[in-house]
Amino acid sequence: MPEVKNPHDKIFRKALDKKENAIQIISNFLNREEIINTSEIEKYNSSYISERLKNSEADVVYKIKNENVFFLIEHQTKIDYSMPYRILKYELEIIDSVIIDTKENYKNKEYKYPVVIPIILYTGNQKWNAELDLKRAQLKWNKYKGTELSKYNVLDVNNISNEKLLKEPSIISKLMLIEK
Repeated sequence: MPEVKNPHDKIFRKALDKKENAIQIISNFLNREEIINTSEIEKYNSSYISERLKNSEADVVYKIKNENVFFLIEHQTKIDYSMPYRILKYELEIIDSVIIDTKENYKNKEYKYPVVIPIILYTGNQKWNAELDLKRAQLKWNKYKGTELSKYNVLDVNNISNEKLLKEPSIISKLMLIEK
């Protein structure tokens, strides 16, 4: 594991290395009562992912086994207004890593690109107010409507009650409560 500068990130990264904790974040985001089973996901480690993504401070990527569905979990203690751009880069790195393994197939009309579901686990004091997708953060030009790129999701600890966090049995809930 690369050196992590922020101690909060180190704690969260360590906690998110456990499937059970990552599943809690994923399930909270998906608003699913039925929790994803630990046997359904695996930590995604690919030698094709760039050094930037591999060495970022709190990025954790999980994959649904035998499917090209990925969950990118990024812990933030501060609002980062560059997040739409960062998420776009992360998504492309993950998609590129899959394409490298299937290069003979991705030019096929029937090829379906992987799904990357980015989740920002935000534990800062303020409510998250950064744009959630690149389109809203991009310059507007009245002759072109643009496309939707790099939309991400925020699981803001400020929107979760202390009672709910206390009730959850996992360490990640307690860490979120401490951060809150």
